[in-house]
Amino acid sequence: MTDEQRPSPLRLAIALAWAGVAVAAVPGLALIIPDLLGGYGDWHGLGLYLGGLLLIPAIIAAVSVHLLRRRHAWARVQFTVLTVVLLVALLIGALAMGSENLAILIAALVAVLLVTAAVLTWSPACGRYFTREEAGPA
Repeated sequence: MTDEQRPSPLRLAIALAWAGVAVAAVPGLALIIPDLLGGYGDWHGLGLYLGGLLLIPAIIAAVSVHLLRRRHAWARVQFTVLTVVLLVALLIGALAMGSENLAILIAALVAVLLVTAAVLTWSPACGRYFTREEAGPA
């Protein structure tokens, strides 16, 4: 399926989700790699934790975007549920670590991008797009 055949809200949702993946993956890897090489000294494990906080949503979003692009109607339900789980985890992390932590701020930006993308997948145009697939090939 070409990108032009997808409704514009879905194209925007996919673009926002990919932006969220990029925003989370780059600093996530930048935190994990030094920790694996022993670069944090007494703080060993902190980079893995903070990097994982950023990389796990990135991986989930990447898989979800792939499924959305393949026109699986259940993928938008899965994407929405996992975005809500991300928000809950973000709130717990912000309460535990403080909102001034850079990883929390980056995760908040990722959450805003993914929530916007999830809301866009529930637009009427996207509903018609996914329903057509369930009824048979377009």
